Amino acid sequence: MKPPPPAAAAPLLFPKGPLPWLKPGLFVGSLVPAVSLALGAARGTLGADAVDEGLNRLGLLALIFLVASLACTPLKTLTGAVWPIKIRKMLGLYAFFYAALHLSTYAGLDQGLDFKAIFADIVKRPFILVGFTAFVLLVPLAVTSTARM
Repeated sequence: MKPPPPAAAAPLLFPKGPLPWLKPGLFVGSLVPAVSLALGAARGTLGADAVDEGLNRLGLLALIFLVASLACTPLKTLTGAVWPIKIRKMLGLYAFFYAALHLSTYAGLDQGLDFKAIFADIVKRPFILVGFTAFVLLVPLAVTSTARM
């Protein structure tokens, strides 16, 4: 009697089976930048303009998570792997989380909740209006991304 052939190794990049570590790993890994930024702020290692550094990092993180969440469906289509769809909502919620931190940092720390200064800044630099519009468009997506949906 012949022994059964060895099982083929699952593909590392696009595995087909269950990945129980995926969501907890994404959860922890997605919070690392926020913790790093908070520690840098507490230690005073963000540079001469800490608020500007925080704004840049938070905005970039929001953009990275947004693009990653939007890339999940094409990735599933191209590879046939289902894991991108399983993390798409989580990535989108992290995009909203970092966008909300970015907006809060801008309005609260950078502008001191001075709405006249914020409006003057919008007139002077229209990309702020584009960013605020993008945030407003993310709000309904985040609100409807509950466990029941």
